[in-house]
Amino acid sequence: MKLLYEEQRRTMIYVICDEKDRKNTIPVRKFLKGHDFEVKIPLFKGDAAAVREAQEEYLTTCDAIITFYGQGDEAWKRTIDNELKKIKGYRGDKPLLAHYTYLAEPADDDKEEMIEFEEPDLINGLEGFSEAEMDAFMQAVTQS
Repeated sequence: MKLLYEEQRRTMIYVICDEKDRKNTIPVRKFLKGHDFEVKIPLFKGDAAAVREAQEEYLTTCDAIITFYGQGDEAWKRTIDNELKKIKGYRGDKPLLAHYTYLAEPADDDKEEMIEFEEPDLINGLEGFSEAEMDAFMQAVTQS
């Protein structure tokens, strides 16, 4: 019976964002939901233990991650990057299909440098949401 459940389970995308970006992620989340993905964002309300538990659960069970880098500052982004380095500890042998960083307004030096140095797995949303910018992510998730 478990195998049947797993076959019917939708691909889950975890969109990690700062609380200030919750509304700004709506175009991305709508796009993903429109492609029949299950979409989760961080838990922002509740005690610290519940928030932490939800984060670990999403990191363990998601199939792919988008780090939505908008209102969060450079320190926030580095904290998320460091957390994601521990992801193998949460997932064991379950591979992650993709991890992309979505750059959103406001533009700043860190984001501009990421573009200039052609960091891998970037989605450039600095000029607004574009389905074309999501192509590489979609290919990575659907080809696996």
